[in-house]
Amino acid sequence: MDYRMMNKIKRDEIDRISNLPKEIIHQIFKDMSFREVIRTCVLSKKWRKFWIAHPNLILDRQFFQETIGNRRMIEYNYFGDIVDKFLLQHIGSIDKFTLDMSIISFDNRDLDHCGIHFLNIFAPKVEFLTIYKSHKICANFLENFTNVKVLCIVIFIGEESENYEQERFITWSRLLFLCSNLRGLALSNSCIGLLGAENIPKRFPFKAYHLEDVNLRVEFGDIDQVSGVFSLIRSSPNLRSLEIDVFSSGSSIEVTDYLADPDCVDQQFERLEYVEVTEFQGTTSELIFLKLILANSPSLSKMIVGSYDELDVGKVRRVYELLRLSPNASPRVEIVVIPYDRDL
Repeated sequence: MDYRMMNKIKRDEIDRISNLPKEIIHQIFKDMSFREVIRTCVLSKKWRKFWIAHPNLILDRQFFQETIGNRRMIEYNYFGDIVDKFLLQHIGSIDKFTLDMSIISFDNRDLDHCGIHFLNIFAPKVEFLTIYKSHKICANFLENFTNVKVLCIVIFIGEESENYEQERFITWSRLLFLCSNLRGLALSNSCIGLLGAENIPKRFPFKAYHLEDVNLRVEFGDIDQVSGVFSLIRSSPNLRSLEIDVFSSGSSIEVTDYLADPDCVDQQFERLEYVEVTEFQGTTSELIFLKLILANSPSLSKMIVGSYDELDVGKVRRVYELLRLSPNASPRVEIVVIPYDRDL
């Protein structure tokens, strides 16, 4: 079979698909990845606009690298033009939106113009949302993500953000109000620090009734972070799993006094079944925190504590004994304290 005949057969196959009803073609494209849809649209003039209704808009690093060719980085303005083109032409609902900004080349002058606070996205069907490495969280950014069930925010705050206006940051109360359907929540320590810009109440005004799984990175030397975490736990009556990664614990009399106050915990964490703490450094604040969890979690079945690399085996054993002998509300709780393994 010669080359011309093969091309004719391919064109005929494409034409047969193109003549299918639009609803069927849309369904075919819906089951393809966004990148595959973009590539497929060039095969037929009739298909060129089908990508604009694709429910998954994935503008990740690989997408940008394919768009810009061999260039390793792109200027912010050019990056913005590409994003604007896709967002402005897109029609219909967006079920999944990914935007990777790590390929941008910018200087300090661009920092105030490079962040998710400039995006205005209406995506009421999105259930899983990750915000990664954006140094600003606009207070109203999450207003259009009313159905988010799993939210992950990982941000890093440097010196350039010290003077940012606090009213730009979302707070704990605002987060729980806007994301009332949350079932899973993961936050970095920098994000928790920003959420604490408000005067943290003992309980937030809006309870997280659906929240079951929480994963946090916490600075136990920071009173705003520790009090914010405890207020979140108090405001989550159906919390089942709590995972905490200790970051730069340090010592703080203010935090120790807060946790040692008899009024710190005035309720039982009825549904909490699993607690895991990693990078445990053995400070007084961390120990009191774990003891409070043990004493007030009647459904707790397992508590795992992974130690920091500088905590020797002797201290690890003492931590285990202190926790084992502490009052606990659950008769079936298993406590596991794991020494740091330098071979891993």
